Amino acid sequence: METTTVDEVIINFVRDNTCLYDKKDVNFKNINKKKDLWQVISGQLRNLYDIDMTADTVEKRWLSLRDMFSREARKKLLPSGSGYQPKKEWELYKMMLFLSPHIAHRRLVLHGCDYIITFYLLFFIVKLFLEQKRHYHAD
Repeated sequence: METTTVDEVIINFVRDNTCLYDKKDVNFKNINKKKDLWQVISGQLRNLYDIDMTADTVEKRWLSLRDMFSREARKKLLPSGSGYQPKKEWELYKMMLFLSPHIAHRRLVLHGCDYIITFYLLFFIVKLFLEQKRHYHAD
């Protein structure tokens, strides 16, 4: 028989309560509603699984899971020429795919220039500088 982990229970609970992750939900900004929901999951963990986690601890664990999902999803967005080779997919990644439409991956912007372009420009400037320095010392 397959056992359910605490993380899976939390993920399933959040999936069923859209106000905890969907900014378009009418209760997304309702702090009291959210606090009540974290209390509910805390009670369910205590009553059904004999796991004693406070509502705050459950919420912090959810935020950690959400951040981990976001990092994993971002890795999958890397361009094919980036050289990134995933070692192993995070075991909870597929279970959290319901979050995909609700997580925006923003590109970093640095003074109006795309971060990646800025990085490559900086790389080539340093490369040119080192080549000129090497050429100067060779003469």
